[in-house]
Amino acid sequence: NTMSPKCMLVNNTASGKGGGLFAGTGNDGLVITNSYLDSNTASFGGGGYLNNFNVNASILNSQIRNNLASSDGGGVSLIYANNGALFFNCSLLDNHGARYGGGVHFNMAASDTLVSGSTFENNLAGSGGAIYFSTENTVIISNSSFANNKVLGNGGALCLDQSNNVTLNSCVFQTNEALQSGGAVASTYVNIVTINWSSFYSNWAGSIGGAIVTQSGITSDIVFKGACMFSSNVAKFGGGALAIVGSILWSMSDGFLVIQNNTAPVGSGLFFKDFVSDSSRSLNSITFANNVAVVGGTIYWLYEFGGMVEEPAGIYSDSISWENNSAPYGIIVATQAVQLVGPEEYTVTVYGQSLSPSIDFHMLDSYDNFIPLNGITAVQVSVVLDGVECNDEVPSIAGNDLYGVGVPFSNGVASFASVQAACTPGGNMTLQFEAHLGNMLGVGSAIASSYYLINYTKIHFRECVAGEMYSLRECSPCVTGSFS
Repeated sequence: NTMSPKCMLVNNTASGKGGGLFAGTGNDGLVITNSYLDSNTASFGGGGYLNNFNVNASILNSQIRNNLASSDGGGVSLIYANNGALFFNCSLLDNHGARYGGGVHFNMAASDTLVSGSTFENNLAGSGGAIYFSTENTVIISNSSFANNKVLGNGGALCLDQSNNVTLNSCVFQTNEALQSGGAVASTYVNIVTINWSSFYSNWAGSIGGAIVTQSGITSDIVFKGACMFSSNVAKFGGGALAIVGSILWSMSDGFLVIQNNTAPVGSGLFFKDFVSDSSRSLNSITFANNVAVVGGTIYWLYEFGGMVEEPAGIYSDSISWENNSAPYGIIVATQAVQLVGPEEYTVTVYGQSLSPSIDFHMLDSYDNFIPLNGITAVQVSVVLDGVECNDEVPSIAGNDLYGVGVPFSNGVASFASVQAACTPGGNMTLQFEAHLGNMLGVGSAIASSYYLINYTKIHFRECVAGEMYSLRECSPCVTGSFS
């Protein structure tokens, strides 16, 4: 069951599985060595489809390139490898899996599956640009590189679905991209990922986790060993380096993290949402250096989302160092806005014109950090009709600040300078000011549409005084021949 060295399987097409090679039950001990699988096409396993092995299958010193799967496994699909498989010194380049796994699709690969000394470059998929792990895979990847792999979904290089145990030893992830989350690695459900002496450079995510994201798995776990580097990764929303969503914090086993030169609007280094607290785990042994948050926080977490009301433990540990990080607010740690702050009361002293001085609002996060926003969100105003005291008159407001999306923030202040309020002199009315934060949160639309901050301001209208008369719901100066 050994393919002769230097075999070339090129430009073949299968309507189902295995464009270049199909090996099913009974092909135990298959060895592919010094061979080329190039420009083959199939629905599953464009280059090759290896299925249901009871004895280790091996691909050695081979190049798998430019293959296409209209579903899973652009390069190779490895399914039900009961006693594992070996990829050694292989190059998987320019393969495309339309759904899962541009380079390789693993499903139920056994505990002695090893990928070693291999290169994954320029592969493309829906999720898992280089490798997609479906379920119940136990795989060790050592001394391998992942570069320029891209996905439309999650996991620019690696995507783990559920119940996988993957170990990365001395691997390099560079310039991988995910249009959604996890520029290099995405663990989407309950998985264990052990990362040992590995580096993540210049990866990019269109949402969260420029390098790594773990999400939707309370018992999902990352274990760091040795020194691991996260440098120059970018997330379009949160967690330039790492994002933890609905999961516990990683653990450290004689490990140390360097998180430097990463960028994101919020949480240039780390982003947390629905974080699951574990008293046995805290942030430690990390250097944060030269990270840039465009909005706020080297570490950023969403307050009250998923019951999260406390910051991750260990932020101020002596084992964590902070060097030249920058953010408009909350340089070390920040949350989203939790308060819309403005005057509780305001007295109208001049009738017949816009409120003067203006009514100004700003926002604070849970640490009472002033948030210097510019145009990201806006404040809208309306009249509260309950409990008005306008002497049977209907209170109303007018003016340019009522139209469109409201008054945007400028340098952190939303200023209502063009609002006219009408009520009977001596009466009162209440205005509701509301800021929707969807654009700033960057979370799902269902959450964003329901997340807003409200402030109420009670407006007092002064009584008319001597020399004035009441006319058209305002105090006007007396004219010749009249008096008040």
